[in-house]
Amino acid sequence: MKNKIIADYESKRWYRVFKSVYIFFFAITLVLANYILFDIGLSFWNFVVTNAVIVFFFGTIEGLFWYVARGKWGYPKDEESDGLSELDTAE
Repeated sequence: MKNKIIADYESKRWYRVFKSVYIFFFAITLVLANYILFDIGLSFWNFVVTNAVIVFFFGTIEGLFWYVARGKWGYPKDEESDGLSELDTAE
C-alpha cells in the first residue's frame, strides 16, 4: 500500500527531480568511496565505517528535506492507521 503523503509529493515535478538527484549523488558517493577504499587497500572496518558515514549523512539530508518540506523530521507516515494497529495488538 502506497503512502498517501508520498503519493501527493510524487505528483510534483520538483520532488521527482530532487529525488532523482538525491539517488544519483548517493550512488555516485558510494561507488567513489568504495573505489577509493579498494584502490588504497580495503580493510573490512574501513569499508563498514565509510559506508555507515555515507548512509548516515544521506539519511540526515533526507530528514532535513522532510523537515523543510513538512515541518516534521524524517520520512512521513500516514496519519490514518487503516485498522493496522488493531490487528497488531490482537493476539
